[in-house]
This record gives sequence, C-alpha cells and structure tokens, in this order.
Amino acid sequence: MKVTILDRARQIAERADKGGVIWAPLRVFLVICSWKYGAVVRTRRFLYTHIPGLQRRVTAHVVSVGNITVGGSGKTPLVEMYAKRWLEQGKRVAIVSRGYGRSRTCAQDASLPPALRPPRGVRVVSDGSGSIYLTAEESGDEPYLLAGKLPAAAVLVSRDRYGASRFAIEHLGAEVIVLDDAFQHLLLHRDEDIVAVDAINPFGNGHLLPRGTLRELPTSLRRATRVLVTKVLPGNAGSAVERALAHIRAVAPQVPVSLTRYVPTHLAAHSSGERMPLDYLKGKKVLAFCGIADPIFFEQTVEYLGARIVRARRFPDHYRYTLADLASINKDAVQHGDDVIVTTEKDMVRLPGGFSTERPICAVAVEIGIDD
Repeated sequence: MKVTILDRARQIAERADKGGVIWAPLRVFLVICSWKYGAVVRTRRFLYTHIPGLQRRVTAHVVSVGNITVGGSGKTPLVEMYAKRWLEQGKRVAIVSRGYGRSRTCAQDASLPPALRPPRGVRVVSDGSGSIYLTAEESGDEPYLLAGKLPAAAVLVSRDRYGASRFAIEHLGAEVIVLDDAFQHLLLHRDEDIVAVDAINPFGNGHLLPRGTLRELPTSLRRATRVLVTKVLPGNAGSAVERALAHIRAVAPQVPVSLTRYVPTHLAAHSSGERMPLDYLKGKKVLAFCGIADPIFFEQTVEYLGARIVRARRFPDHYRYTLADLASINKDAVQHGDDVIVTTEKDMVRLPGGFSTERPICAVAVEIGIDD
C-alpha cells in the first residue's frame, strides 16, 4: 500500500494525540496550529457574513454539496442525485467542481465549439450535449465520472467557482448550479447548503486540522439547510447511526437531518463497459482494490453483495494507476485464486488502457436515496 504525505500526516497527528509523554511536544505544536487554523476559519466566516457585497450572487439557483471533514463522506453520489433531480424537472444544470487531483497544465480540448471556449482558469469537462472534452486526468476523476453518468448536465472545473458559474449561466444556459465540495467556499452565495456527514465517523477525532480531520467545528452545521447522514448500509444502520444523529442534533438542533441509503445498482465491466447484475458477485472470491478516502465502506459494500474478499489492496485517495499497478493486482488475484477483481467507479476511470487482466475487473455502481 502506497502512503501519501497527507496520509502520513494524519497518522502522525493521531499518534501524537494518543501518545505518551514523548509525543507531548508534537501534541502541543498541533494544538497551537489547530487553534490558529480555527481562528482563521472563524475570521473568514465573520467577514463574509458581516461585510455587505463580499459574497457574490449569480442568477441561477445554487446548490452546494459539501462536508466539514477531510476525506470521503459520500459527496459525489449526492451531487449526482441533486443534479439528476433538477434535470428531471426540465432544468438546465451545471456541476461546478474544483477538480481535485487534476492536471493543471492541460489545454482545453480544441473540439469544444469556439462560442463555448471558457476564460482562463475554467475548464469545460462536458457541455450538456453528451460530449466529454477532457480526460479523467485533465478534469479529475469525480468530474469525469459525473460527466459520463449525467450527459445532459454540463460539468466544469475551476478554482474560481464564481467565474465558472457565470460562464455556465451565460454560455451554457444553466438554470441550476450544483457546487461540489463547496461548504467552505463562502464567496459564492448559495440557495441550498447540503452537508454530508459520515454515519460511522461523523466528526473524526473532534479536533480541527492539523490535529484532527475537521475543516470546521461541528457547530458550523448550523449554516446548513439540510444535513444528510451518509454511508448507511443495512449492515451498519444501527447504534452507530443513532450516535451520529444524536451528535448532529446536539450541535445543530434546528437543521433538518435525513438518512441516506446507498443502493448498489449494477456492476460495470472494465473491458467492455457492459452492465452486469449484482448477483454476479454472490459467492465469488474477490480481490478488492480502491484509491478512495474511505476504503472500509467500499469493502463493506462488496461483502454486502455476497462476495468474499480474499485480499484488499488500498491506494491513496485519487491515486492514478499505472500499468505496473494493474499487472501487480492481476498477479495477486491469480496467485490467491480470486474469481474477479472489484473496484469503485471512481477508480475505474483512473485505470490505464491497453492492459488485459486474467481475472475480470468490474466496478460497483451505486445510487443514493434519502429517507426524510
């Protein structure tokens, strides 16, 4: 398993927080850094809240989907769900993402019509016509995945969410903007602020960065228009979910809270893109691999579908696979007698082409539902 600098930093912070006297100096340092980070967050929020005109507005309806922790809390399926809801109502939708992990040096695809060429710093992944103009490496795996699953929605990536939103409205006719991972992006006014909270680990260790994984204190949930408890499967929908609900209601009692349901829909074959039934995995011996923030939940989902995971390989979040990685994964699967190799949809778009494995590779496709 490869470990990123961020992963290593988290491990050190956890060790310092739980360690003995020898870790005390580092613990004190992290406490001071967390306090300074929190002061910056509170000051920034105060300025955007109290200085008129600092927050900008656009003419479209803006929906933000975000979280308050570092790492995966299931935002991407929520972005897809909200975009799909507005598309079903006949609205023109644009998804605007920062495009984490994308290449910063790529040029916009020349096949994009000249009238739709975006300004500097904004990239059009898709324009709602069904065409995709960037690769997963150029756009980021999540925007690329969303562009493929929602061909009727435009998908844009940019650090300038306001500029990208204006371009989507003025040149792509967007009536609804869905912001991916934007709860902390205070520059752009939003009409709905949806916050995802992990059912199993809602607030990490309860500390702000860098001592913990919180981007903001849990009380920031009071800004949300709705909190959605994510990563709920039948196997984990018990006391852990009740504890998460109790924590949320304690810090934000006035905010509506709903449970979400992760519903696996089908399997997607890597080689052909063919849709396969979920019961294909039932009773199969599986090698599961992924490069996402929460590999445990993915592995629980595979087991929930009736597979037996013989070996699990975990890569860093947003990891870009090489042919050597695929060769190693295939070798592991053959050596351990696995029937199939399983991964996530996000990982599937990051797999290199030009390599065939002796064991079939498929991805678990999921949708999300809300229990009000």
